[in-house]
Amino acid sequence: MTLPVRALYVHIPFCKSKCVYCDFLSSPPTGGDCLERYFHALENEISLYSQAYTQFETIYIGGGTPSFPPIGRMEGIFRLLQKLAAPSAEYTIEANPDDITPAIAEFWREHGINRVSMGFQSMNAAALRFLGRRNSPGQNRTAYEIARRAGFRNISADMILAVRGDNIDNTLAEIAGMAPEHVSAYHLTIEEGTPLSKGYSVLSDDEYMEQYWQTAEFLEKRGYRRYEVSNYARPGFESRHNSNYWDYGYYIGAGLGASGFLPGANGIPFRYKNSIHLDEYSAGLEKGVLPQYNIEELDNKTIARELIMLGLRKTDGFDPEQLTALSGYSLPADGLMELSEWVDARGGRVKLTRRGLEVMDNIIEKMWEIIR
Repeated sequence: MTLPVRALYVHIPFCKSKCVYCDFLSSPPTGGDCLERYFHALENEISLYSQAYTQFETIYIGGGTPSFPPIGRMEGIFRLLQKLAAPSAEYTIEANPDDITPAIAEFWREHGINRVSMGFQSMNAAALRFLGRRNSPGQNRTAYEIARRAGFRNISADMILAVRGDNIDNTLAEIAGMAPEHVSAYHLTIEEGTPLSKGYSVLSDDEYMEQYWQTAEFLEKRGYRRYEVSNYARPGFESRHNSNYWDYGYYIGAGLGASGFLPGANGIPFRYKNSIHLDEYSAGLEKGVLPQYNIEELDNKTIARELIMLGLRKTDGFDPEQLTALSGYSLPADGLMELSEWVDARGGRVKLTRRGLEVMDNIIEKMWEIIR
């Protein structure tokens, strides 16, 4: 019996080099057979899931840098995934612009990819060098043109806000001039243990919010709708895969260190995280055992908290009836009234006001406190 799981994430943990701000599970490949071992194990994992789950409405290949491994190494994965995609699936691959060639873009198209998410991060050379990026502004432009010529009609461009000394005006103007269907504008987060955490002076909250609203105003004037705290799209081009996360939908995570959220056989949803060690990840799969570790069954209060946290990221918020249906918890009217400066609960949705968005983490905690 096919279970109601609509989304599949596939993790490719390899990069040519690691960016100074990156805290994801990614690194250059080590050892001569590292890539071969990994992709053999990943094919085994996807094959195991395909016995119970099919017709995914969204497939997302992320990383790491999925555009980095040679296409010959990726071909087996692509053949498997193409069989699992529903006819109208959104099928995305993340890409570093300096990896994209006409041959690679054509290979992706031939194997069913219909959406490319490009990691521009900035259109300023100094900012890209500071971030440890391999791509240049010129490579960003060239990669975009190659993807268009290959027939891609759904392209997303990533940019990073709050990089000290960056010229946001220039990056916004250049990206808008290319006219991708989707733009993600992420806040530069300094994670402990990354090279950037050693001595970098972050922008103040006020400086960041100034850039944030500048970005929102610029993109919205040019036909993009801010549908999530960091994401903008032309109508109909919202990321279906990421929207499934924010809508509290189930998903499979395949690959080293990937996480998933699935319905349990007992009716209780659970989260899992795959092993982060290649030897451990591979060994279980050779025996036909999924590499799921850190399995956590979610109680109702956790479900309520997660739904609030994810739902408030969306500009249209969440349905309080869904909150009650999934968790048994509700948001009392008097509690919402006390938060009315930051939370709009009219029209059958609960969402943040502009002021609420600026202090989102605090408001989420306050809402956690009032659920009952």
